[in-house]
This record gives sequence, structure tokens and C-alpha cells, in this order.
Amino acid sequence: MAGALCLPPAAHARVGLSSRFVNVSVDGLEPGRSYDVGKLRGSPYSVKNRGDTPVTVLIEAAVPEKSSGAGAPEPIPDPRWIQVIPDHHRLEPGETGVSDIIVSLPEDPGLAGRRFHAQVWARTTGADTLAAGVAGNLRFSVVPAKAPAGGKAGTVCRVQPASLYVERADPGPLDTHSLALGTFRISNPSPDQTLELTAKAVPWRQFFRKLPSGFTTPEDVRWAAVVPERLVIPPRGSAQAWLHLNIPADLAGKDAAFLVLLETPEGLVVGTPAVYVDIPAESGKK
Repeated sequence: MAGALCLPPAAHARVGLSSRFVNVSVDGLEPGRSYDVGKLRGSPYSVKNRGDTPVTVLIEAAVPEKSSGAGAPEPIPDPRWIQVIPDHHRLEPGETGVSDIIVSLPEDPGLAGRRFHAQVWARTTGADTLAAGVAGNLRFSVVPAKAPAGGKAGTVCRVQPASLYVERADPGPLDTHSLALGTFRISNPSPDQTLELTAKAVPWRQFFRKLPSGFTTPEDVRWAAVVPERLVIPPRGSAQAWLHLNIPADLAGKDAAFLVLLETPEGLVVGTPAVYVDIPAESGKK
């Protein structure tokens, strides 16, 4: 079995977690960029409830103990370099939760040539549940940033606007393409390379952008779908993307915010434009 920890049963309840994310290594990451580890390794992070009762599982990065072995990677200086999206799951017995693990490196040339080690912990939470957890190890190497010809490092695409505002959106379905200023335009600045991207809505993470005052960020944003989910943009070309929303009724009266994650097939995160949705307490529909 992949990494797992199960504690002795109490009151006839069996609690345990397992994960196939045990010892994962990725190489060639550049300072100032963000990467989707799941795409780099070909499969996302997953955790399975091996107990016989429903559990809520929290997933977070942690700084491991320093290894004394020769050539061992350094403990990651800041666990905020690792973002887990979503960072918690409610799992029924036998159910598996899947998350993206995003590594974001500061723009620090001094990181080049170094290897780092982080742990990713999944733990059950809640006073009514026995504690169980499973840890995985993520190791990665950093190389010098490569500046493309005619541009600076990190300029893979341009997104306008950087933020999309949806005002007075009643609970229920809404296609932002029908709204004024309801689309993103994504441009490929390369003179000779076609740009392929996937786009999806993800919960807000402060590491990428600071959440404005007054906004809440739902952890479950499956009600927001990016259209199209896959973009193929020719050299010096552009494409439009928008949101198909099916706003839950329990968000009425709130201002919700989430991000759109733009990634290349290789797992490089090239953009995180924001979406702000104003949901009135009372429907404006006639």
C-alpha cells in the first residue's frame, strides 16, 4: 500500500488515510515561476479514506526536519511556496480526493542550483473523529531562469483584464460572455511558438494575490467553469475565455472571489487572473 497511517479503532470506528504521493521528485524549476506538480509528474495528488466513517481531510505543506546525509536537499524555507488546491476534502469511506499541488518560487537568482525538500501532510480534522494522517515528500531542483529572446523571464502570455467583475449576479446559471467586459483576452507574445493552455477556476490563494477586503473565497468553485477549458493560441495571436457560472443559493448576499489558473501542458502556471462576483441577497429577477 502507498503511504498510510491508521490508528486503532475506537467505538467500532476505523479511521485511516492513504496516498500515492509518497516520494515525488521534479527537476528544472525556475525562480519566479509557478508549477503544477501533478502535470509535471503525470498525475495529481490524491488521498483516500480507508476507514469506515466519513472524514474531513486537511492537506497542507510543512517544513521537514533537516537531513544530515551528504547531498541531501534543504528543507523548504517557506511552506507557503506550496499551495494545495483544494486544501480539504470531505470523504466517504473508500472515497478518494484529488488536489493540485502548485510550487511557486520567488524571483531569487540565489535559488538556482539548489535542491529543496517539502512535506505534504493530509490529516483528518474534527472533534468527533479519531486523528489519522499521511505524509508525502516532495523534492525539487532549481535552475537559472531562462529569459526568452525579446522578452523577460515569465512573459509567456498576457491576460487582459487582470480582474473580471460580475455585478449583481443572482444565484443560478450565468454566462459572462453575454456581459459587457465579461471576457478575458489572452495573448501569445511569441513570434514563432504556438501557445497551448488549460484554464480552470480555483479557490483564491493569498500567495498569488491578496484577497480584497469584503470578499469571501469559496473552497468549492465547481460552480464556475472556464470556457473554453483548452486554448491554442498562434504566434502573436490571442483568444477569448469567459466563465459559465451556476452560482449556489447559499452564496446569496456575499461577494465571492476566485482565481483562474492558466497552465501549459508541461505544468507551468502562466497566469492567475481574478474573478469577483457580487451576489445580491435578494434576486433581481422578475
